Amino acid sequence: MNKLSIFIFLIFCFSCKTETKTTPEDTYNKVANEFVAKLLELSEFSCSCIIEPSYTTVDYEEMERPELNKDYFMMRTNLKSRFEIDSINSLSRQVNLNKTITNNNYTLIPEKLAESIAMLRNRQEKERILDSICPKGFMVLSKPFFNKSMDTVLIIADDMPYSCFPSLIHAYYHINGEWIIPVVS
Repeated sequence: MNKLSIFIFLIFCFSCKTETKTTPEDTYNKVANEFVAKLLELSEFSCSCIIEPSYTTVDYEEMERPELNKDYFMMRTNLKSRFEIDSINSLSRQVNLNKTITNNNYTLIPEKLAESIAMLRNRQEKERILDSICPKGFMVLSKPFFNKSMDTVLIIADDMPYSCFPSLIHAYYHINGEWIIPVVS
């Protein structure tokens, strides 16, 4: 009887499978990192450093161009409402690209360091410090903003951060299993 009970108990224990559920956040983070890895691999950026991405594409646009409303994002991604934009933007905020950036041979400048350098009043001092950290220059990268089907992405990849012009939003499309990435130079 004891052996039978132990046998049944062991079968019960080993037959239980714990399913790991993939959350929307996990899926979004995975696709965002795959896209950024491909972007960094295929684009011809001349810089050696990337400032730690802390803002989404939507957040950057709200800071840089408040007059650009969310209708632009609805048009580019075929989203139906501002609620959908806010929902996807909250997923985008949770993305962490740091490992992908360093795995692609870029130096990651922590956000706090970049902010402290930006607070300096003397522009030449800012440039001197950044040039000492990143002799080949640096770029700003936003966290990607995808449409619902995750086959269109909007991202800011600006390797001219000393410019006073607002950063451009680049659109990329996933077609036939590949990201279509135009050469950025």
